[in-house]
Amino acid sequence: MRKGGVEEQVRAWLMRALALLWFAQVVPWGVLLLWPGSESSRAPVPVVVSYLLYLLWAAGLLRWVIKRPSVGRVQITVAIAVMTAAEIFVGLVLPAEAVSTWQNWTPSPATGVAVLAHVYGGYRWGASAVVALGGAYLATGLRGHGLDQAGTLLGVTGQLVVFTFAGGLVAAKLLGTARQADAEAEGALRAREATARAEERVRQYEVLHDNVLNTLALLASQPALPEAVRAKCAREARFLRAIVDGGTGAEGTTLDSRLAEVVYLQGAHALEVHYSSDGLPPEMAAATVSALSAAVTEALNNVAKHARTTRAWVVATGEPDGEVTVTVTDHGCGFDPATIPDDTGLRRSMTARLAEVGATSSIDSGPGRGTVVEILLPANPSA
Repeated sequence: MRKGGVEEQVRAWLMRALALLWFAQVVPWGVLLLWPGSESSRAPVPVVVSYLLYLLWAAGLLRWVIKRPSVGRVQITVAIAVMTAAEIFVGLVLPAEAVSTWQNWTPSPATGVAVLAHVYGGYRWGASAVVALGGAYLATGLRGHGLDQAGTLLGVTGQLVVFTFAGGLVAAKLLGTARQADAEAEGALRAREATARAEERVRQYEVLHDNVLNTLALLASQPALPEAVRAKCAREARFLRAIVDGGTGAEGTTLDSRLAEVVYLQGAHALEVHYSSDGLPPEMAAATVSALSAAVTEALNNVAKHARTTRAWVVATGEPDGEVTVTVTDHGCGFDPATIPDDTGLRRSMTARLAEVGATSSIDSGPGRGTVVEILLPANPSA
């Protein structure tokens, strides 16, 4: 439940309304109790005591709800217990012939308790309240009325059942509508935030393209500069171009931009990596992007450590159906793939982690003929 949302407000409104209704159901009999000459004013002391105790409890709960509109299982349990005790007390303490007269104040507040239990405790609590309160009313009523009035007692108990579950259904409908409104508001808020982030990224990419990228490309084309400087500027320009062209996905990081970053970072190993891509999907799951880029990183690390070469090529292509292929190629010394232990980084990172996202890898190499690592993500990895 979203804090401060429509559902929270509806719950608070329902709670206060039910507590007020429950309290109002008890008050009228108290007015008659104080009315001179009325039959209720001649109520026996046990009836008056039970009524006043219950009235105090109802007033206390109403005050609680006004201050903090929430009811837990403790309050619901106490409400059911107090109302049931009042019904039983009236039925057992008074003579049998007096029960039929002085029991009449209990059905209305009993209904309020049952509705409260159903709305905020669920169907089980509502059913428990109906069984406890309805059972106590029937048992004590039959003691006073006998079987002659069984139909009347069952009718009153039936009203308790109907009002309890009708109130619960209405409350559930209101809360469901409020919950849907909160979900729609949350979705609209997330959409606005995503749009704002995308607009900010576009602005940043425009700055990179119009200033930094053009400057690096210009420096890379200047023959008067040393070859090492021009090569570094060209590498930086390729990295930034991949970020600008591929960094506008839903999460801000695409496979294209991540691979460009991996290639860029390989400069720390003095490895010149040529990167090209075509048709890569603009949006992919973050876990998939992470797994593919980690596999490429591991392959390039092995080139830098073991291939005895300073150059490598990374080619990433995407098909219209969503299939993605990434190859890492070098013309180094090569090796026999059968000699690689299963616990090496190449096996762990490139095979196990790729399998988690439905991708596979293969290694084509041999002594003296370089190495080609192919990573394949099928169109439907979950199939």
